[in-house]
Amino acid sequence: MLLRDWLCTQLLPMSEQTVRRAGLRARVTTSLQDRMTGNSEADAARLDHAVEEQVLAVGCANVSRAISDLVRAGLVTRHYAGYATNHENRGGGRHAVYVVPPGVLAALGKTVVTKQATLSAKHSQGELFAA
Repeated sequence: MLLRDWLCTQLLPMSEQTVRRAGLRARVTTSLQDRMTGNSEADAARLDHAVEEQVLAVGCANVSRAISDLVRAGLVTRHYAGYATNHENRGGGRHAVYVVPPGVLAALGKTVVTKQATLSAKHSQGELFAA
């Protein structure tokens, strides 16, 4: 499971608003009207699944916007897996990698532990960011 999906799922209970959820359910019911079978249990399950998909899609978009705001504020940096080092999925379908700078961690009261990265000769691309 991707971090964004996990975070969105964890935040869902906080964002549940009865009135908004009922409105979303009504819109989804209208959009699925032509696919209803008449079987109340099957239709209810299809409707519940469609509502949950919609809620997760909106939640994931909200998480992405929040992270973009943190990047713009300089509290987090973002690059994509494979940008600075090789990996098995280089070039397509890459996942975002977020890095919290040590100064931000210190401001949050977190201990900063750094580990010297060691690259094997087989996977080395050289000193991309060497000073």
